Amino acid sequence: MPPPLCAVDSIRRHASTPTRSKLASARRRRHGCALTKRRPWPSGPRGTAPRPRRPRGQPVDRTASRCVTCACVIRYARRRASIRRPLTGRPWGVSHLKAAVFVDGGHLRVLVRQARRHYNADYIEAIADACVVDAEILFRVLYYDCAPYQGHPKLPVSGQPANFQGSDTWLKVLAGKPRFAVRLGTLKFRGFEPKRIPVPSSGPVSDEDFKPRFEQKGVDMRIGLDIATYANNRSVDRIILITGDTDCLPAMKLARTAGLQVVLVRFPGQRLARELLWHSDFHRSIAWPSQPENVRRPPVFS
Repeated sequence: MPPPLCAVDSIRRHASTPTRSKLASARRRRHGCALTKRRPWPSGPRGTAPRPRRPRGQPVDRTASRCVTCACVIRYARRRASIRRPLTGRPWGVSHLKAAVFVDGGHLRVLVRQARRHYNADYIEAIADACVVDAEILFRVLYYDCAPYQGHPKLPVSGQPANFQGSDTWLKVLAGKPRFAVRLGTLKFRGFEPKRIPVPSSGPVSDEDFKPRFEQKGVDMRIGLDIATYANNRSVDRIILITGDTDCLPAMKLARTAGLQVVLVRFPGQRLARELLWHSDFHRSIAWPSQPENVRRPPVFS
């Protein structure tokens, strides 16, 4: 904490024009500071000013301090120094914590399909709202995913071209929701793989025995960069993370080192890696939001 300076001494330091100099001199005389020399430090042990004696009968002001330059009394200096505005810019008297939700779309989509629920933009918004508790203020939801693959690769047995024409309309709908930001990576096609291992040797093998294999590229890097940016700028107080990938560990360590709290979300039936639990501050169990029975079916998009 910087040494306390009175209003008179701060005016004297920053007085550059003749008008400010005259005003500083008038306030200095009114304040009772008899310092007129250029060198501000008076003689005393270790360069400090001798403490003046308190007149008899005058009450002791225990909240006062002294200016390091002119040794004049600054009333309530310690109290003013202890009251500081929070770094996150919250208004006075508000105890809520500002939180940002980071969602790994590929991880969340697998969990939602295992729970036999419909994965769409409205359900993603409901999950993000359920991750925030009453003591937190939702600042933003950052959703990371890849647009569906579009291409015509050849099937492994027949050699006929396959048709992959997924729709990204739901991503545009999600990006248009309030406080949502969608970050998209690239979905790469890595060929076909057998659905069952080992492959049955008896009987003919058809294209139905194979499934396409895709790989997301650039998603983990975008999550790490955004977490580092939020931690460096102190934009939020807490980071609520929905992921199961240990590639986010360096970003989680950086956020905690910068003073942010990392909350890891756990859904019913989910098992998280021990490394993710070690490098997070809180573990929050979230139940699946309610959804009508008539829409609980596998999604139509990939």
